[in-house]
Amino acid sequence: MSSDTAYLSADNGYAFFQYLDQTIMFLIGKSIQKFIRVKEWDDGYIVVDEETKDHHQRESCIDLRPILDNLYMNGDDFLKPIKKVEVKQDDRPEIVSLIPDGQNLCFEDLKAESGDLRFTVLEEAMRKSPGIKRLTDDVLKSMGLISPEQGFNRAAEILSDSNPYPGITAVRFGDTENIIRKRLTAEHSSVISEIREIADLFETFYVCDEINGTFRERVESIPMGAFREALANAVIHRTWDVPQEITVLMYDDRVEITSPGGLPPHMSAEHFLGGGVSIPRNRILSDILRRIGIAEKPGTGLRKIRSLYRKSERQPVFDVMPDSVRVTLPVMGRAVMTEDERAVFSVLSRTAPLPSREIAGRLPFGRSKAIDLLKRLVEKRIAAVEGSGRGRKYRLR
Repeated sequence: MSSDTAYLSADNGYAFFQYLDQTIMFLIGKSIQKFIRVKEWDDGYIVVDEETKDHHQRESCIDLRPILDNLYMNGDDFLKPIKKVEVKQDDRPEIVSLIPDGQNLCFEDLKAESGDLRFTVLEEAMRKSPGIKRLTDDVLKSMGLISPEQGFNRAAEILSDSNPYPGITAVRFGDTENIIRKRLTAEHSSVISEIREIADLFETFYVCDEINGTFRERVESIPMGAFREALANAVIHRTWDVPQEITVLMYDDRVEITSPGGLPPHMSAEHFLGGGVSIPRNRILSDILRRIGIAEKPGTGLRKIRSLYRKSERQPVFDVMPDSVRVTLPVMGRAVMTEDERAVFSVLSRTAPLPSREIAGRLPFGRSKAIDLLKRLVEKRIAAVEGSGRGRKYRLR
């Protein structure tokens, strides 16, 4: 792949703009079958010929700069090295799963088990959208929840008042895991209600009002925005055909949110943890939760969570496992470290990993002790390791 060339492709209602190891995804509508050729490229502005599903060709314009802004990316830095853009028809990022019967569909696209669904909670949430007062069949079709061929799909069931799928279980522990102060399972209701119910429980334990003279200040020991984003991401990216609940474990010093199902097949752990654009496993749910203000745009969740912790020594931890993804949100503040560990901490950076030799050179003790301290910081999940052997480097999480 040329270092000055980016590639544009289309699949299943999304466009993919790929440059080196970064891929930007954005909605273009399911009527577009493919891009044919790029006619003009001007610093983020693309003029492209496209073909619709009814085989008509037309010219379209795409402005990447507002898309990059919405992804919290620096447009100037990203676009500067790109000299040309080409259409790429093959090897497009795969965003759908193959259902066992061979249909190229996601689980949420499959026909619902029930044809009698009610959407009281969803309708109330959607009334805040301009022009929507009632969820008619036409509105539900535009939201991707119903089709003339099969009626309601599984996404509609998940958002309905009688959602039959596994919900969210939250447990608040005491001093040890043997002491359970509160247990709550939100289920058999719209996933919107389930998210709100668990968020209310979280607020009970991690948000309070602090009186300062005549003023009352809201204090969040764990950022509410980070928790809502992590929980919404767990819903959007989970595998709904696995009969397992999302779990939220609440401790005095942290909250752990675990979502069933690992990363989608097309996404590596390195790409995910490095802040790469996240393609939602459940596209319809992602779009609707974004419209009602519960979720952010695809690809911005991790960035938002990390930005809310930018002034805290304790940082979120993201664990990717074959059958689940776990997000750990610590109570904000200073991490517990010895004086020597804090000396090493002061040398490390979150954006510029350093080898142990360079770290030791900035400290008042030898390399052997520096390496021991680095290992302790890694065990405490304050620092992280990149590479191996002579290429091993350390950075803050």
